[in-house]
Amino acid sequence: MRTTRFPRLTTLALGLGLVIAGAVVAPAALASTPPADDLPDLTISQTTPSGTDPVPYPGGPLTYWLTVKNPSIQVWDAELHRYYTGGAPAWGVVVRDTLPVGSQFLSASSDSGFSCSQASGVVTCSGGTLQNGGTAHVTINTNVPAVIGRYTNTAIVDPDNTVVERNETNNTTSMSFGAVWLY
Repeated sequence: MRTTRFPRLTTLALGLGLVIAGAVVAPAALASTPPADDLPDLTISQTTPSGTDPVPYPGGPLTYWLTVKNPSIQVWDAELHRYYTGGAPAWGVVVRDTLPVGSQFLSASSDSGFSCSQASGVVTCSGGTLQNGGTAHVTINTNVPAVIGRYTNTAIVDPDNTVVERNETNNTTSMSFGAVWLY
């Protein structure tokens, strides 16, 4: 009679990249990584009172409205045959807005726990909290550069990547505008 030797279970499990915890066998890579549907996803957009391409006069006032969202997602549970709401809240959120060179900062305000300050043409709002499905607003008042030209304003949510997200590619927004004299 011929016998076959099988490797010990733990050696086989480790060779397959599995971790054995008691009687539970789980993939090693998933042992400490939360599923993507349990993560927040911060997004940012920007508008102005006059639309997407404001044309203020040189040195004139311009307001930027930043909208930060943490949308929830619908996830299908194949075992229970139903959808559930996925996502997670995000704490300690930071928004950084780089004003065009030559702009004059006037003020910034926000909701959702953000505290805003400005240094060297960069407005930083930190300490925000966005619940799953939540939205925050930041308002920045400036005077545009005093020279006729085309300028770009760029804003980033989570600029230092301190919040683990489902999608890190939707954290930046830019808007161009022209400063011209209108007669």
